[in-house]
Amino acid sequence: MDFNLTHTSLQRLIDEEALVDQARLQELAEPSGLPSPFPYGGDVLVRLKQELNEIFQTVDGEWTSSSTKWQPIDAQASVAIHRTLSKLPRDIAMSKGFWRYLSVYCASLVCKRYGYVNTKTSFDKRHFGEEIYNSFIPRLWFRAELSLDEEAEDPYWLTKKGVSDFWSSFVLRRIYAQSRPLIRALVKYFFVPENVCFYRDDVSITTLEAFRLLGPAVRRQHSLSPFELMGEGDCTATLDLLASEMMIRRAERED
Repeated sequence: MDFNLTHTSLQRLIDEEALVDQARLQELAEPSGLPSPFPYGGDVLVRLKQELNEIFQTVDGEWTSSSTKWQPIDAQASVAIHRTLSKLPRDIAMSKGFWRYLSVYCASLVCKRYGYVNTKTSFDKRHFGEEIYNSFIPRLWFRAELSLDEEAEDPYWLTKKGVSDFWSSFVLRRIYAQSRPLIRALVKYFFVPENVCFYRDDVSITTLEAFRLLGPAVRRQHSLSPFELMGEGDCTATLDLLASEMMIRRAERED
């Protein structure tokens, strides 16, 4: 059984209006040509799809793709996808062909997540693995992969933190996204503990405003001292320094 779908075959499914046709997907799937074999059987993907369907059953009504209601759904789905595919080889994880296949395999869920009304008119190939960090399923796999804390009782405790915009815009699309120590430091800096809050020039700002203000500074700093070479403690210290230079203060809200 093959788990790879080319760009051309994805477009063919759209042209044939067969995006949710599982039999046609299998006809168009082909070998990836990658060195690593796919370490799972089709039964694993069946179980993953079932688990994601159960998670999505809590979605009540039609939500826009940017709705904050998706945040707990994204967190649960991220854990489910990575826990099921935790042994995915790196070359396959970076393969658009695999993510195209899995996205089409779970097409009804992808369409729901992005608020599609009609697949013919709403379709955006970026949502189906063409751009890994802009695509729902691979983005959530990498969210868990990069935030995994293997020493914790719950290795996914950091994966569950944060808001969707933080992960999709501030973390995964950036040049420093492959630095696990920095990702863990960022999640803890902005979302741990639960009552963390921020001020700029002693004026209260939201967490969203805080990470959008700090984002450009983090990117500039990465060009001077790549975070991949730093430990989590050094990353946290750097975040504190960058924040202080911008007059941003982190505190814990008194409830």
